[in-house]
Amino acid sequence: CRIVKLKINDPQSGSTKWEVLATNLSSNDFPLSEMKKLYHLRWDIESSFRKLKYDLGAVCFHSKKPAFQEIELYSQLIMFNVVNRIISLCRVADAHRKWPHEIDFKEAANIVHRYYTTSMKDDPKQMIEEIEA
Repeated sequence: CRIVKLKINDPQSGSTKWEVLATNLSSNDFPLSEMKKLYHLRWDIESSFRKLKYDLGAVCFHSKKPAFQEIELYSQLIMFNVVNRIISLCRVADAHRKWPHEIDFKEAANIVHRYYTTSMKDDPKQMIEEIEA
């Protein structure tokens, strides 16, 4: 077991943070610089799992039977992909903002959910405009 301590600089706040990793990868094959690159690549996966678990509610299942839990999980994965695809279609103007604007995934998921469960289905442009706002 090898313990690696990485220094992570936050460009927005200017603060320095440290991340400690435990690994079984050898230091010859994976030096500190390579570990930092691997950690950076993994971060997108971790943030996607966080959105799936907490923003879409994949932490708790409503069903008791494993087959129904599997259906719930697949539906949440589909919803995750749909929301990400819709967010990728949205454009937010940053002309009057000091910092770049990022669309809130949880709010977008709520808007998409409301769109598919109400009579808003007739006007997808209205859903996109609401997400962009």
